[in-house]
Amino acid sequence: MPNLPISQLPVAGPLTGDELFVVVQDSVTKQVEYSQFLSGTSGTSGTSGSGTSGTSGTSGTSGTSGSNGTSGTSGSSGTSGTSGSSGTSGTSGSSGTSGSSGSSGTSGGSGVTNYYLSVYHTASIPLLVANTVYSMSFSTTEFANGISISGSDKSQIKITNAGIYDIQFSAQLDKTNSSNNTVYFWLAKNGVNEPNTNTGVALFGGANEAQVAAWNFYISASNNDYYEIRMAGIDNNAVIEYDATPPLGPAVPSIILTVGRIG
Repeated sequence: MPNLPISQLPVAGPLTGDELFVVVQDSVTKQVEYSQFLSGTSGTSGTSGSGTSGTSGTSGTSGTSGSNGTSGTSGSSGTSGTSGSSGTSGTSGSSGTSGSSGSSGTSGGSGVTNYYLSVYHTASIPLLVANTVYSMSFSTTEFANGISISGSDKSQIKITNAGIYDIQFSAQLDKTNSSNNTVYFWLAKNGVNEPNTNTGVALFGGANEAQVAAWNFYISASNNDYYEIRMAGIDNNAVIEYDATPPLGPAVPSIILTVGRIG
């Protein structure tokens, strides 16, 4: 190769370590391999110089926005709010039309006709003979319908119409002396004693210690039957007593009787 200036020499390829270089050392031209450059001893470090900081550079342009991230999981439901106050009531609707009348009910059965009697006696009835039967008698009728007092001694309770009747009485019973006595009361129908209707009232103590005998009988009467309340004492000192002037109140009848139809 002809001698050329360094600037005209061809450019070397990548170095592998066994290339030769020409160096001038102590005014003598010498050759040296490239690998010797690499393994030479290190020179002493130079002192560090502190340079002043350079001015800050201008801010770069903003980068493009990143893509949207994935949605997060749903949060838990919140607690329910308190109920709102009730609204005001609406106005009432208009009344509907009246329905048609129902059919008439069946007629009721005939009621029981009222037959009744209220009477009393305004005289005393002494039971003068022991073990002798007497009948209660009635001097005054207050009101009556279908029932009457009959018989010569006004002792018969006559029922014109058949039916079930309630006979009630009260008698003021006394003695004329201190001897004990028992007076019995029972019912008779058409002159014949009615079974199992007798009751005895015992009288003790002195005279003028009145007691009241009072109860009732239910009877089943046919048309024009008559009833009597009979009585008898085992001694002769009993009296069914009338008191015209008691210390208090009006006169005390010796007997009060009421009769009424109940069926």
